[in-house]
Amino acid sequence: MMKNIKTIVYMLVMSILLSSCENVLEKFPDDQINEVIVFSTVTKANGVLMGVYNEIAGTSYLGAGLYLRAAMKGTDFRAIKPSLNERNPLRVEYEYSETAILNGNAFNMWSSCYKALNNLNILLAKIDEVPGDDGERNRIKGEALALRAMIHFDLVRTFSYPWIIGNGSSQGIPLVVEVTGAAIIERGTVADVYAQVITDYKAAEALLSPVENSRFINKTAVQALLARTYLYQEDWANSLIYAEKVISTMGSSSLMNISNFTRDPFNSESLFELDLIHPNNSVGSSAISAQLTNDNGGQEDILATLSFKTLLTQFADDPRGQFFQEDRETTDELSYAKYLDVAQEGSHNVVVIRLSEVFLIAAEAAARSNGDGASYLFEVTQRRSTSYTLSTLTGDALVDEIAIERRKELAVEGHGVYDYIRRGKDITRVASDHENIPLDKITIKFDNYQTIYPIPIEEINASGMVQTQGGY
Repeated sequence: MMKNIKTIVYMLVMSILLSSCENVLEKFPDDQINEVIVFSTVTKANGVLMGVYNEIAGTSYLGAGLYLRAAMKGTDFRAIKPSLNERNPLRVEYEYSETAILNGNAFNMWSSCYKALNNLNILLAKIDEVPGDDGERNRIKGEALALRAMIHFDLVRTFSYPWIIGNGSSQGIPLVVEVTGAAIIERGTVADVYAQVITDYKAAEALLSPVENSRFINKTAVQALLARTYLYQEDWANSLIYAEKVISTMGSSSLMNISNFTRDPFNSESLFELDLIHPNNSVGSSAISAQLTNDNGGQEDILATLSFKTLLTQFADDPRGQFFQEDRETTDELSYAKYLDVAQEGSHNVVVIRLSEVFLIAAEAAARSNGDGASYLFEVTQRRSTSYTLSTLTGDALVDEIAIERRKELAVEGHGVYDYIRRGKDITRVASDHENIPLDKITIKFDNYQTIYPIPIEEINASGMVQTQGGY
């Protein structure tokens, strides 16, 4: 997959540049990229970056795949039993029945992410030489570094065991940080990947400006993603430091409250989100909104559980409990319309990270380091319902309370199963919520090999990469 890097990137960048470069396809062969043309100006270099944004917004990765996987393998959602295709990817993941061959959406995510990484590396190898404004060049470089870090982080938390298993010593994923024509099969360790992620994020932080337009990754978003990364790495001190940087920039007043809570795109909490509402960006029937609801012909392959609805509707004034609507299978209104079909385009923006998550990160990091975690938690909860009070819990009990709030606040935002396994907690489902799966899939141990994706068999066969230890 990673042997023909120039061919891969050629197809992407040439489609971007056709409108600005006449007769490019007539002048240069189709099996190579002419770097003189592609990197002749910062505007054209930025076109390569925009192509990467488009790639990561696709349904194989952030546009649906990662978020739906996280939800399906957790406790709060279930896949409707299909009448035709019993082995559709969502069902495979919901039932924990992945194998290296029958791997849900693993191959699609793997391919999309490494394609994006290859293109980012070509861009980073050339950007310092591109003629143009220094500020624009630094912005492009900073965004490319940040995206490279984010993709590696999502790959390692999806295809490798969490940090808590072996303190980062287990198998990582291949790090792709330079342009090479050879297949990269060395996996290293989880700790190796985290070190590179942090290095790239910090380099990006130095180049970017604070959030102005959350359509693109920015300094504030990078700091938020660093806080998330350190949380997964169990580095509570640094997680809190970076969360507080974001909170200092944004202020608690940017948190939505009961009266102005909205699912609208680019709201006051948005730090970085992918713009999928524009017709040119819509992913149609494969969008998260189409999977969760039957609006405008949506497929509604996923329903919330009754237990989750009970949790979210605990307080009548909590706006998050108003996302439920009539579904096509039950009488309990378990269609979870957090993502709306906007303007019948089949899509809703996908939020990569927002301010409420950062407050919850700060709460957990502080609670784990004997800090004032309850106050950060209360900054969020008091804005969701007047019934919430300042928690009096500390330590592990407070962390558990924060975890419940993360389920409520961050549902279908790419956390789900990850929030269980990174904390060493088994995925314990309520049996009455999950009646159409085998009994041995009601409770899944956090270190079960099927909590993570296998390396796709296509990659194993093509490159000889070593498969994940433990079951595949």
